[in-house]
Amino acid sequence: MQSVVAWAFPTSAPGKERCCLVATQSGTPVGMIIAQFASRPPIYTTERMVEIDSAVVHPDFRRKGVFKGMLSLLEEKASFEGSRRFILSCITEMKMPSMPT
Repeated sequence: MQSVVAWAFPTSAPGKERCCLVATQSGTPVGMIIAQFASRPPIYTTERMVEIDSAVVHPDFRRKGVFKGMLSLLEEKASFEGSRRFILSCITEMKMPSMPT
């Protein structure tokens, strides 16, 4: 059975809060989203928005609804916080550089 838990923590910047969501399968972490709730200066917009900084799902659990479950919880939290806009930049796969031997 899959479950998702969320933690929120303040940042040093006024009007910003970071959030970490972790999806687990039988107590083992299988996915994570780190997001930031922020307000832009009024010159741009008065809307609060959510910026997803990082998102990862273990390869064995991809295409099984893990990210969708975490995103649903984030949308719930965003709606409660008054955010209506999401910003997400994607890198599909990140490869580590080869280490010299």
